[in-house]
Amino acid sequence: MVKFLVQGSDPAPYLVVFERKGDSVTATCSCPAGVKGPVGQCCKHRLAILRGDSAAIVIPDADNLKTIQEWIAGSEVETAVRELT
Repeated sequence: MVKFLVQGSDPAPYLVVFERKGDSVTATCSCPAGVKGPVGQCCKHRLAILRGDSAAIVIPDADNLKTIQEWIAGSEVETAVRELT
């Protein structure tokens, strides 16, 4: 499990958590879109981390960002993230 505190529009940062089980990676976010949004919606906080963007991370952690990039390398998630940019 890898956790990030990401600054969003709320004064308190959001908690973004990535978990890996086998080849599957899941991510949750405590932001309104992450909590109340439609199933399968990927909020901008999770997407930023999937892109490797540390700008909004409260305490940047290059090692944890690298871990997430390694987890999604060669996966459909990596392809989808690239298509969105």
